[in-house]
Amino acid sequence: MLKNAIKAADAEKRTALGCYITQPAPALVEVAAAAGLDFVRLDTYHGTMTIETIDALIRAAYASGLTPTARVQNHPFAILQLLQLGLMGVSVPDVEDAEMARAVVQACRYPPRGTREISRPTGTMGLSADEYFRWADEELIVSVQIESRRGLENVEEILAVDGLDMVQSGRSDLSLSLGVPGQPNHPIVLEAEEKIVAAAERAGKLVALHFQPGPGALERLREYSQRGVQALTIGNDTQILYQGLRERIATIKG
Repeated sequence: MLKNAIKAADAEKRTALGCYITQPAPALVEVAAAAGLDFVRLDTYHGTMTIETIDALIRAAYASGLTPTARVQNHPFAILQLLQLGLMGVSVPDVEDAEMARAVVQACRYPPRGTREISRPTGTMGLSADEYFRWADEELIVSVQIESRRGLENVEEILAVDGLDMVQSGRSDLSLSLGVPGQPNHPIVLEAEEKIVAAAERAGKLVALHFQPGPGALERLREYSQRGVQALTIGNDTQILYQGLRERIATIKG
């Protein structure tokens, strides 16, 4: 079975790179793999992906050697649906307190650590029960996003939840909650993100940050990579395509 590339990168003291997939096109997953990324994060929270499309995207990731993760609605059934397709990382947005974080962990993990029902991905059929349960526990990353003032205030207790592996910021929604809407790079928002990262470092949790193409993005991405942040997403598929097209058009015209 596929090993989780984010966990493998952490063990090797390097940063795993990925991108968000927002469009229902398995070819984009294959392109991400060919470009040399470590993982993809399917954005099933925003957009119009059906469960059949998500299944195809996850299979494309496995076939390409990429680790499939996804941002998913905070609901046990929505989480279960994706886990039973072989998802290796669950990212739940807008978690505001420890109770919400514990509910995410409960939905993701099998007893005794959680309440997930048994439904094995077809790709694990060749594993014994012991091998499967070990893989499902050791290779899965359970992650939450801090995207509000309340979540920021409770970040320490969120990070103390057993079974939670990773924390992410959400600058765009943080900017809304912190009173500077539409300014994800406002100093107040960046200070909040730093608070999240520092708290995760103290708690020994993994960190994932997102840097869509734009002014200063590469510089900040490099800074966090050198600092040891375990996972960085470099934009989503449409953002990267838009940026690439603009740069190519400007080169042709200029």
